[in-house]
Amino acid sequence: MNSTSRYYSNKQGTLKHKFPVAGVYAVSVTAHNDISATTKHLPSYIYVQNPVRGVVVVEHSPTSQELDESTLTTDKVHVSVYIGGGTNTTVRCDFGEETIITVEAYHTPYNVSVEDRNETITCSYSYKSTGVFQTAVRVFNSISYTDIPPSQLPLFTVEVPIEDSFIDVPDMILLDQPLTLSYSLVAGSNVEHEWYIDGELYTETVYQPQSEGVIDITLNLSNNLDSVTLNKTVHVESKLESIQLD
Repeated sequence: MNSTSRYYSNKQGTLKHKFPVAGVYAVSVTAHNDISATTKHLPSYIYVQNPVRGVVVVEHSPTSQELDESTLTTDKVHVSVYIGGGTNTTVRCDFGEETIITVEAYHTPYNVSVEDRNETITCSYSYKSTGVFQTAVRVFNSISYTDIPPSQLPLFTVEVPIEDSFIDVPDMILLDQPLTLSYSLVAGSNVEHEWYIDGELYTETVYQPQSEGVIDITLNLSNNLDSVTLNKTVHVESKLESIQLD
């Protein structure tokens, strides 16, 4: 609890006082003369704060270079900020997912200035869905706030790696039977694919064999996290004609 006092001589109406430092104050007013005195206490405390100032992003993980070179999985990310001044400050980080809007990261007491702590404040988060997410950070107390510009904050792209993929076609087909090209995978987001038939790029989804033999199928799957190449051989045979016995 902080304390300060001021003497007013023959003052009527409103009493004004400027608090010297931030803190929590219990206020009382005493009126007296040479023969008596009366004291009244305010029913609640007065909270005095310093405004937020000097907010900068000092670190985020992954770094800008890592974000340029690769895409995130759903691993934990974090943003760290430094506050140059302010009391009773809170850092609020919005990582862009509707399921969790904000993360309350730090809270200083009313009577402790951020300058005295010499700390950075970190928000951490693990994404629960895929997509591209813009982060937002606000540092505030009850009298002021600072929003960090989006240009100083990371843009996180979150994807799921490709897992357990395979070419989903039969091992053998008849010559007059069209072959539908398809694949399956257990996990993976924003997956792109390319089919190759006998070494040549094939852009259709159905292939009609022209002769008996073997079809060599190659499938390339990729997203910003993974690149997978799959191969399969399909045998093409003619339909057995009816046999007559003499």
